[in-house]
This record gives sequence, C-alpha cells and structure tokens, in this order.
Amino acid sequence: MSLLTPELLANIGRESEPKREIVTRRDIRKYAIATNNP
Repeated sequence: MSLLTPELLANIGRESEPKREIVTRRDIRKYAIATNNP
C-alpha cells in the first residue's frame, strides 16, 4: 500500500494559484522550537 494515492500522483507537476495563510507569532515560535532554531 502506498501513501501516495492515484489522485495525489495525478497532481504532481500541476500548477495552481498560490494560497495565503495567516501566520501568527505563536506559529513562528512553534516552528522555531520544532526546528531547534530559537
């Protein structure tokens, strides 16, 4: 069994519009801690 389904494999190389996300200070802090980059 593969983690990549045929549906996901069909999307490889496909272009789409960029998506925006709101990033908070808390998100940045959590990322820094997770990557050992305080």
